Amino acid sequence: MKHNNHHHGHTVSRRTSSYHVPLMVGLLSIAFLVALSVLVRFPSTGQAGLQNTPLLVPLDLDGEGEVLVDITVNPQWEIKVTASSGQALLLSVSTSSLQGIIKYQLLQDDDVLAAGLLNNMVSSSGNIYLDDDILPDMELRYSNGNFLARNINYKPPRATEFTLFDAQLRQIPSDSANISVRREQVFYINVSAAALPTVRGMFDDARLESPGSTPAQADGSSNIVINVREKQYTFDVYKSGEKYKLMRLAFTPTEAKAYRFTVSANNGITTESKVYSFAADGIVYELQDPHYPSMKMRLVPNVQHVEVDMEFPRSVELQPFSLPCSGSSSLSEFISHGNVARVYGYKRGVTQWLQGAASDLMEVRSGEGYVLKLSESVEPYHITFICSLDAVTLPTLVEGWNLIGVPGFSPVSPQQLSLPPNMEIVYVLELRRGVEHVPVDSLEPGKAYWIYVE
Repeated sequence: MKHNNHHHGHTVSRRTSSYHVPLMVGLLSIAFLVALSVLVRFPSTGQAGLQNTPLLVPLDLDGEGEVLVDITVNPQWEIKVTASSGQALLLSVSTSSLQGIIKYQLLQDDDVLAAGLLNNMVSSSGNIYLDDDILPDMELRYSNGNFLARNINYKPPRATEFTLFDAQLRQIPSDSANISVRREQVFYINVSAAALPTVRGMFDDARLESPGSTPAQADGSSNIVINVREKQYTFDVYKSGEKYKLMRLAFTPTEAKAYRFTVSANNGITTESKVYSFAADGIVYELQDPHYPSMKMRLVPNVQHVEVDMEFPRSVELQPFSLPCSGSSSLSEFISHGNVARVYGYKRGVTQWLQGAASDLMEVRSGEGYVLKLSESVEPYHITFICSLDAVTLPTLVEGWNLIGVPGFSPVSPQQLSLPPNMEIVYVLELRRGVEHVPVDSLEPGKAYWIYVE
């Protein structure tokens, strides 16, 4: 039996997960944050419909993504979910309450896959692993008698589908691809929808912009826009059908960098977009911001990993950062690579790694924000991480203050983050060097953010 021990306030599954690791920021005042006069407020994301009648059949997390159950009516129920490895599971969820503390178990054929204790203060299980890979599968949350079960790997059906192909029309399973500098690159992007879509494409790089776009009836059937960037790239219709357009993208990269290309499609009702990152000489993402360490993320050839180079400038100020990819790294790497004095994290309180002293922060993990302080400002500090872009998941927020980062190579909206039931995001603040805080409405990989939930 794969049985895991548990204790109050924490969840134990087959693997311990990032919620065990404390996060950041000594020397940062919460009171100061609350007092900020310019704040960003967002409505809560949609919640699953409450199941408050007896459940007769298993709830399908593959079809719904998340389910909200009244455990006073349903102390036990079943769920169907597919793990990240593709394994289909039928799980029994068992809950019991004692003085406001909820004990839960996830079982498959009497085999305990996860167990823990939750209450209104400690409301999230953190990541739960249902199979033997390194990717999380589920999360459980509790609030005032209701239990929310969430499939971390759920992807809602899109009204518009985007598929990337190489020059030989072989499907590329990811949203990124390696390319060579100073050689023409050709890719195909298929866009399908319920009705023939109008498609546009654009590189983020301003140097590839042209004064405007030229409307054209390229396939004789729809209002297509072909963006011609002064012969630096073309994006036009290669083939089309009743409900799809296959677009051909051709461009010649001139330097080793990440080329981000956004495809947008309107199906007559909604407009959806997809971002692709083309990695010239392997560079799939860069962060160049004076308030952050410089970052370059490179695809490792023939390996399902990326290499992230960070360089912190010479400064005695606090320097925020986060991992822009999935994974974790031991803080012993910081110890062995340079003159790091402290690393701060935050998880319901400040935690830190301190050189030469007992510490309660031992790893840096994706989805969490950190602050680093150098012991001196004589030389820049450089470090390299190995991590992954496969099955990147966004952090799950808890009630109160959260110090987070977002993995990936594209900005995301705070509204894409998962929340406890019946709560909303109140403040979204970007942390900057020297303990500055700025309200923002978009989250970039590699940066650190304070987010308040109530």
